[in-house]
Amino acid sequence: MSFALFNLIVTVAAMTCVAVLAVRTVAADWRGLGGWLIVAICIAVLCNQVLSRQEFAPFEPPSQRFAVGAWAPLLNLVRNTAPGLFMIQTHRMFVDGQRFPRWLLAAFALGAAPAALEMMFGGLALYWTLAQWPSDLVEERRTARAVVFVIVAVNMIAPSLLLRLMTLPGAWSFYVHTLLSAFSLLVAAALLVLDGETGAALIEAGAPAPAEAPSPTARSDEDTITLQALQRLIAVDRVHLDPDLTLAQLARRVQVPEYRLRRVIHAGLGHRNFNVFLHSLRVAEACRRLSDPDTRRTPILTIALSVGYGSVNTFNRGFREVMGCTPSDYRTGLVPADDAPKPEIRSQNLQSAEA
Repeated sequence: MSFALFNLIVTVAAMTCVAVLAVRTVAADWRGLGGWLIVAICIAVLCNQVLSRQEFAPFEPPSQRFAVGAWAPLLNLVRNTAPGLFMIQTHRMFVDGQRFPRWLLAAFALGAAPAALEMMFGGLALYWTLAQWPSDLVEERRTARAVVFVIVAVNMIAPSLLLRLMTLPGAWSFYVHTLLSAFSLLVAAALLVLDGETGAALIEAGAPAPAEAPSPTARSDEDTITLQALQRLIAVDRVHLDPDLTLAQLARRVQVPEYRLRRVIHAGLGHRNFNVFLHSLRVAEACRRLSDPDTRRTPILTIALSVGYGSVNTFNRGFREVMGCTPSDYRTGLVPADDAPKPEIRSQNLQSAEA
């Protein structure tokens, strides 16, 4: 079998799997933004496969060539949206407690982005996939990070680097494109063979965090003991005020494996990210001290350092994200405490852990 025939088989199979994946995603999550982002990425991949039949026609037999004619500019525009769409999707799935940068939306809205900008989009997608991985508490989402990392690295970064920024000699571009298409086929086929429960779990893992803590769920005896130990460390030892506290250190203090502590904080307390969990506890403590008449004259920098922040700028930014106002405005009453947004202290459930 010639390499051109292999390319044709891979292209047809990849397009079929990607199209079926798009339809199945819509059927499973037709109301959610995440589902439609996946569909848009699938459409961009399909446009790339169709357009490549014309671009690599010199390396194919005349009987296998395909021309898109006047549709080429539109197909090129759509396929170039793939890195930006992946960037938006990875931020939505993996970044907790931060809004998507508006300037990146403006850059993505430019349409046909140059190769360097597409590389930046792909690089940001990789960064957001990796940045909060150690602090991620959702087991399904940790698995999704590994899958997305491989997809972005091979299907987004590699094509932009090898096929657009570098000039490969002769038919090497055709060979590289065929291998990348084969990888797309493997990814789409793997996603299609996932059972319904696994697929639903991955979709849920990429959904935004709920506004309220989930309803209490049944816990094993081990999880109950772990929750009680965590309660004591927070309420008595004030462990969350340690600026260098990590998930691994907390697990050692609780004397349980990391995976169990992740499960307890996520399933039992409703948090999806360890850093956001600490952040909520620290902001709550800062609010208490800012409202306390006995600490009214204490500098805000001192309060910021005492509750675990490394600098006043980090504290001010984080406090504003949670409370909707600055620490100074909160303290002086320019924003009444009853009117300010409350920090996500889902850890209040700790109070009932011993019940």
